[in-house]
Amino acid sequence: MQNPKPQTIQLLNFDNAVNYFIHKFCEVKNINKVEYVLSNFQYLNQKRYALVIFNFTQKYLVLFKRDFFHKFGDYFAEYGEKGLGETINIDALKFAFSKNIKKIVFIYENGHIYTIEPANIVIKGHKRDTSSENKEVYSFSIKHLERLF
Repeated sequence: MQNPKPQTIQLLNFDNAVNYFIHKFCEVKNINKVEYVLSNFQYLNQKRYALVIFNFTQKYLVLFKRDFFHKFGDYFAEYGEKGLGETINIDALKFAFSKNIKKIVFIYENGHIYTIEPANIVIKGHKRDTSSENKEVYSFSIKHLERLF
């Protein structure tokens, strides 16, 4: 008898991604206990990211991404960088610092969820201007992301 193929997930939009993160977080942490609650949830910056707070103190800034930054290695080759990267708007990063966000969460269409501490983005990343949005961003190698689930 053959093993069934693992179920694949495709998150179609930001609402799906945020709900999936909340569900997975509660499932993995076995949060059906009274001491853990989803104490706050709000979309921010024209629904580009969301603030999710569990137990009134565990703060996460959630971003939905379609894919990694494929040209990261090309942009930052002079710094010895290779491969794929990720990017975050500096305004989102400033918000994370101002609200004492524990982790920034990147959720991808395939259901993979990664985290990084805001300070690690600044320490290990590279600041740059984007020509497409005329915004400052930090870009960093995906090797600095930690797989959450």
